[in-house]
Amino acid sequence: MRRGEPVSAHGRLLLLMLVLLHQGCSALSGPRQHSEVRSPETVTAASLPFPPGHVHRLEFDDPADGVRRRPMGITALPAGLGTVADGAASTARASDLAAKAVTNSKLRQVLGSRYTVISVTVTDPSTTHLSECCTGMMPKHHLLFYSYTNDVAVDVEIKGEDVITIVQRDRSYLPPEGEEEMQQAIDLARKDSRIPGGLPQLDGHAILMQPGDGVLWNEPGYGHRVFWVTFSKGLTGNPEYWAVVDLSAQTVLKVEKEDAHP
Repeated sequence: MRRGEPVSAHGRLLLLMLVLLHQGCSALSGPRQHSEVRSPETVTAASLPFPPGHVHRLEFDDPADGVRRRPMGITALPAGLGTVADGAASTARASDLAAKAVTNSKLRQVLGSRYTVISVTVTDPSTTHLSECCTGMMPKHHLLFYSYTNDVAVDVEIKGEDVITIVQRDRSYLPPEGEEEMQQAIDLARKDSRIPGGLPQLDGHAILMQPGDGVLWNEPGYGHRVFWVTFSKGLTGNPEYWAVVDLSAQTVLKVEKEDAHP
């Protein structure tokens, strides 16, 4: 092929093959390099947690019958422990607020003739100026009622002594047990003739229960305020009698003597 003559297609193909062959050989003969992938952020290793502290074993003064009464060396709970929940009003104040709340005609209509107070809580306490010369905002309280007449919980908000809001809860909502109604359930069970003499020598205990709904029929007391009541000696935890009490219907649904435990 002479200089200046056009290169044929066959010549161009041969030239391309030579160039590719030269590059491939250069790549194989040269040192292989790897590109390092680095994160833009530096991760600091976290330190391991300290080992857990020593767990002190709680010893009990155990009587001969095996019932645990109280921790060893402790004769009474510290003052203020296990007494009143945070924000809860005193018993006297709660009774006073509840009595004033039910003077509201709308609330009486929602509650019906039979009801109980579950809890009274301070939601917005009154404020006092630094000079202690006067009081600012009036306190607000939240009262939770349960209507045995309508089997529904009712929320009431009071500002000062005036009822502000009345909200009827959904019927599926079960508020926790109130002290007053637990005692009512125990007293009602003691009056039942199936419990011999009312068992004055035994202590009564009550917890809220929820009868179930069945496919063909519901359990007795379904949809009502029902309590499981037991009678035992002190805090032994071994009931001698138990009862199912329906406070909505003011009746004892069932009573049985508990078999002795070994």
